[in-house]
Amino acid sequence: MHEFGFPGLFKTILYSLCSPPLPDGLEHTKLKELTVFDNWECWGHLQRLPHNRGLELCRQITRLRVHDPLSMDFTKELFPSLTHYSCTARPNLSVGGQLREVCALPKLEDVVITSYFWKNEPADEKTLKLLEKDKRIRLLYFGPGKAGEFELWCGRSKQFDCIWTKRAELRRLS
Repeated sequence: MHEFGFPGLFKTILYSLCSPPLPDGLEHTKLKELTVFDNWECWGHLQRLPHNRGLELCRQITRLRVHDPLSMDFTKELFPSLTHYSCTARPNLSVGGQLREVCALPKLEDVVITSYFWKNEPADEKTLKLLEKDKRIRLLYFGPGKAGEFELWCGRSKQFDCIWTKRAELRRLS
């Protein structure tokens, strides 16, 4: 399924951030936060862009939100400044593998795993095991009666609660 019906739209936007600025255009040297949809094989492409533009973009990012499982071409060397990382947990998809690479980042302070797939029950062994992997991991649950992902995503720009500041609640991941 393509996001908003446009194949590769978000990759195109991401790659365009790395293109040379137009004479009256913006440079993206101050971009620190990035949300990526469809990151499949985009990190390798960013590493190969001319004049290290992709590498420079990645190196300045401090907060990264990835909506899909992290692509296999992600490497910790791309993000030496990353302090906050967030991804989405889905049933039957392990986030443990992607967290190994991410949790090895030298400046990482916070890992937020979000999910719509949970039960209003105490955390089970699987959920507790995930949290035990690293003390920086927090779980945020979306769904009925909870702040929505878009609301939290926008919260940062409005100085409201966001995924980086919202307190975690312990529940069972389904």
